[in-house]
Amino acid sequence: MPRWFSQDKDGHLGVFVAEHVLPDVVRDLPEGDLDLTLEISRMLRTGDRPVRGAHARVRAGQLQMIASVAAVRKYAEQIATVTDDTVVATFSRPQRGRAAAFMPGIRTFGTGEANEPSLLERVHADGLCGGCTIDHASDDIDEERLQALGMFVYECDEERETVHRGLVPEKPLMAVRIGKLTKRCLRYDGQFATSPVFPMSEFTRPS
Repeated sequence: MPRWFSQDKDGHLGVFVAEHVLPDVVRDLPEGDLDLTLEISRMLRTGDRPVRGAHARVRAGQLQMIASVAAVRKYAEQIATVTDDTVVATFSRPQRGRAAAFMPGIRTFGTGEANEPSLLERVHADGLCGGCTIDHASDDIDEERLQALGMFVYECDEERETVHRGLVPEKPLMAVRIGKLTKRCLRYDGQFATSPVFPMSEFTRPS
C-alpha cells in the first residue's frame, strides 16, 4: 500500500496511506521517494537503546552497540553512528563447516557453528562492546508505530480525493529530526493539528 510523507508549516510530519488513487504531485515523485518509512525508522532508530553491561544473546544480526566505529569496523558487515557513543552494526552469521587443512579458503561439510566464534562473539570476547541490543529499525512498521514516532497519520478518500486524519501523535515529531530526508517529503501549507480533512491537491513538491 503506497505511503508518502509531508511536512506542514509547523514543521510536523504526516504520513499518508492510499490504496490506488494518488495526488498528481505524488505520482511525479521519483520511485525511491514514495515510501520513506524504513529510511525514517532507521534514522530515528526506533528500538530500545542499549544499556551498559547488558548484551543481546545472539551470534549475529543487526544490533545497536555502545562502542566506537573504529573498534568494531573490522568485524561488522555494515556500521553507522547513532549517537556519540552508540553505533548500529550488522554482523554476519558464522560460516558453515570448518576450515579445510588441505586448501586455503575451502571449508568442509557440517555446521561448525557450535565450535567457531562468530564475529559478534569475537567483539564481545575482545571487550569492544559496552552493551548491545537487537536493532528493530528495519522491521515492518504499521500506522500505530508511525503515530508513536510522532507522525500524524492520514488515510485517503479516493472517491472524493481528500485525506482524512486517523491518528494523532501524543507528541508531534519535528521534521528536523529526520535531517536531509525532509527534502524528499511533500509540503502542506496548513497545520496537521488543525486539519482533519483536506484535498489531495493541497500538496506541493519539496522546495
